[in-house]
Amino acid sequence: LELLVKSLRSKKCAESSKPRAPRKGEESREPRARANGRYVPRAVVREVVARDGGQCTFEGPDGRRCTARSGLQLDHVIPFAKGGTTTAENLRQLCGPHNQHEAERVFGAEHVRSQREARRARTERERRARAEARAASEPREATLVPRTRLSP
Repeated sequence: LELLVKSLRSKKCAESSKPRAPRKGEESREPRARANGRYVPRAVVREVVARDGGQCTFEGPDGRRCTARSGLQLDHVIPFAKGGTTTAENLRQLCGPHNQHEAERVFGAEHVRSQREARRARTERERRARAEARAASEPREATLVPRTRLSP
């Protein structure tokens, strides 16, 4: 179990016994842009996890902080779709339900619902296409026809 926990922390929280040192002069500049602008550098993930203490940062109207420590997701304070950057200052950890709540608050429940349905439909189409491709590439089994003896 200890190895599993270590492996999961490495993947989810970018924990490492020897984190790579930043390149010369990289401390002062923004992370390099990638094809996928949503990419979050591992150093930024480590910084956010350390700052937030591995706990959901959502605070309710009464000022109490959510106690969730599992199923955490990185959330943009200023949404990526509205120009938010992937820097430690603009990222926070939220549990799944609170991340959903924030998305509905910012974009509206109807928009979030329609995006979720579109995603499900896209996933289903991709699943069907993979199944059809797999079926087309598999060799077909030959059907054996029993031989009959011809009368002499």
